[in-house]
Amino acid sequence: MRQYAARYAKHLVETDAIGDTSWPLILGGVSMGGMMSLELSHHLPAAAVILIGSCTSAKAVGPWMHALEQVSRPINANIIGTGKAAASPFLGRGVPEEHRQNLIAMLQDVPADFLKWCARAIVTWEGTTGKAPVHHIHGDNDWVIPHSRLTLPPTKLVPKGAHVLNLSHPQEVNAFVHDVVRLVSNSAG
Repeated sequence: MRQYAARYAKHLVETDAIGDTSWPLILGGVSMGGMMSLELSHHLPAAAVILIGSCTSAKAVGPWMHALEQVSRPINANIIGTGKAAASPFLGRGVPEEHRQNLIAMLQDVPADFLKWCARAIVTWEGTTGKAPVHHIHGDNDWVIPHSRLTLPPTKLVPKGAHVLNLSHPQEVNAFVHDVVRLVSNSAG
């Protein structure tokens, strides 16, 4: 993940994708996206990182994920691709049904080779707290990254919040992001 973030940051700079640098750059993401945001903060001039249902270390990821990744290593990606339907009952636990169905549909579109890479990248990630202040919102009902396993306590813990917190509690996540953007903007000038 660390090497991927370095390549991606270089691409963002070369293509001017980060745009107008007169505004503070805030990186953020959900789950693995938050992990990537922390890694990107080592390469981009981030004023803050927002973690949504994410973590700063692979140690926070549930042990079942580590075991599942180990078991999947020798399995052909085509077999994993046909078994994605087996994940459907577990995907999006705690999320309204219409959003859960969208998550299931998205999973079906993700290539199995990429899923294997993501799982390995997550469980072998060394972790980092990044190079910018971290603002972290997390659900207390997150079964993928249980809040009890977090090495740093979240800034805000949402009661009954699922792993895909932005779908189970969108108002709380939107308010949190808004507050962080306002805080960073006010401190920037």
